[in-house]
Amino acid sequence: MKVRTILLGLFLTVFFLPPPSFAADLGVGLTSYYSWWNPPFEKTLGVDEIGPSLLVGPALSLRVFKKVSLGAYMMIGTSKDEFTAKYEGYHAPSGNYYRTEQKREFKNRADGGFTLAYIINQYLNVFAGYKFASYSLYKKNGRISLNNGPYADYQSKYKDETGNSIVGYALGVNVSLPATEALTVILGLSGVYQPEQNYRWDLTTGPLNPDGNYGESTIRGKYSGKGFNATATGAYYFSSIKTVLTLGGRYQYIKYKAIDEDTLKIDSESHYGITFSAMYYFTFFE
Repeated sequence: MKVRTILLGLFLTVFFLPPPSFAADLGVGLTSYYSWWNPPFEKTLGVDEIGPSLLVGPALSLRVFKKVSLGAYMMIGTSKDEFTAKYEGYHAPSGNYYRTEQKREFKNRADGGFTLAYIINQYLNVFAGYKFASYSLYKKNGRISLNNGPYADYQSKYKDETGNSIVGYALGVNVSLPATEALTVILGLSGVYQPEQNYRWDLTTGPLNPDGNYGESTIRGKYSGKGFNATATGAYYFSSIKTVLTLGGRYQYIKYKAIDEDTLKIDSESHYGITFSAMYYFTFFE
């Protein structure tokens, strides 16, 4: 029962204690996600799957009134990935048709969330959540072709980053299936809604500026997204050390719809990977 209780809500980042008359179970630990990402600009910019990338960070959970579980987590990326973005278009000021291939560095990834869960019984709970994520894309060197001519290498004039942030809401259900007294399998499914997401992409275009660099332009888009998140987790409770270890998998899919002009022609994104966490559990009041 303790295994299922600890994991019902994800993890709490705001530490507080209820009055002594209430039962409160607190879990403190670490969570991680080893994942692959198919970005929403994959088709537009010719970007292949990004990853694998490892995210890790603190995790806390709190159960109050025996029926309510609060939780949150915050993970930070530990690696950086390089990929090549491809784009082509017509540069109106110069009248040039251009094709560009630019190396990008994907890093500074963060992923976090808060959850409120209601425990219906030892096998079933429902939850609502708030999720946020962010990442940075750094420009590197690339090459460009003007009017179907040969490619020429260039050094990007601007070294600043392009940052994107994501905010979303979730509503779902978890089902706990006890295998043994210490081992529980937890299956989760939730709907995800992202009311607004802004994308910005800085591109290198022609022709050459007087300083020897190619021109730079920015394309932007604003989108809303709907999709789902599915998880399958095995949790094992080591009673002698009051610790729960979990190992599982996660898959998320989001379909986007343009709110304004669909400049980037974003379609959908998905990410999937392996989750692992370790949680120390203790009770303040019986």
